[in-house]
Amino acid sequence: MISDGELSFLWERPITLTFTVLAILVLIGPSIFSLMKKWFYQPKKVES
Repeated sequence: MISDGELSFLWERPITLTFTVLAILVLIGPSIFSLMKKWFYQPKKVES
Protein backbone atom coordinates (compact mmCIF):
# COMPACT_ATOMS: atom_id res chain seq x y z
CA MET A 1 0.00 0.00 0.00
CA ILE A 2 1.37 3.40 -0.95
CA SER A 3 -0.14 5.61 1.72
CA ASP A 4 -0.94 3.26 4.65
CA GLY A 5 -4.41 4.79 4.81
CA GLU A 6 -3.21 8.38 4.97
CA LEU A 7 -4.75 10.82 2.49
CA SER A 8 -2.24 13.60 3.07
CA PHE A 9 -0.26 12.48 0.01
CA LEU A 10 -3.02 14.07 -2.08
CA TRP A 11 -1.97 17.61 -1.15
CA GLU A 12 1.64 17.28 0.02
CA ARG A 13 3.14 17.90 -3.42
CA PRO A 14 2.02 20.51 -5.96
CA ILE A 15 1.43 18.03 -8.80
CA THR A 16 -0.79 15.74 -6.72
CA LEU A 17 -2.63 18.76 -5.32
CA THR A 18 -3.25 19.95 -8.88
CA PHE A 19 -4.54 16.55 -9.96
CA THR A 20 -6.76 16.32 -6.88
CA VAL A 21 -8.30 19.74 -7.54
CA LEU A 22 -8.82 18.91 -11.22
CA ALA A 23 -10.49 15.60 -10.34
CA ILE A 24 -12.84 17.34 -7.91
CA LEU A 25 -13.71 19.97 -10.53
CA VAL A 26 -14.40 17.30 -13.14
CA LEU A 27 -16.69 15.44 -10.76
CA ILE A 28 -18.54 18.43 -9.30
CA GLY A 29 -18.32 20.87 -12.22
CA PRO A 30 -21.23 19.62 -14.35
CA SER A 31 -23.73 19.85 -11.50
CA ILE A 32 -22.51 23.34 -10.58
CA PHE A 33 -22.81 24.51 -14.20
CA SER A 34 -26.34 23.12 -14.51
CA LEU A 35 -27.37 24.88 -11.30
CA MET A 36 -25.85 28.14 -12.51
CA LYS A 37 -27.66 27.76 -15.81
CA LYS A 38 -30.99 27.31 -14.00
CA TRP A 39 -30.37 30.30 -11.75
CA PHE A 40 -29.14 32.75 -14.37
CA TYR A 41 -31.18 31.69 -17.38
CA GLN A 42 -34.80 32.47 -16.81
CA PRO A 43 -36.99 32.56 -19.89
CA LYS A 44 -38.64 35.89 -20.54
CA LYS A 45 -42.40 35.95 -20.40
CA VAL A 46 -44.00 36.93 -23.67
CA GLU A 47 -47.09 39.06 -23.26
CA SER A 48 -49.62 39.10 -26.06
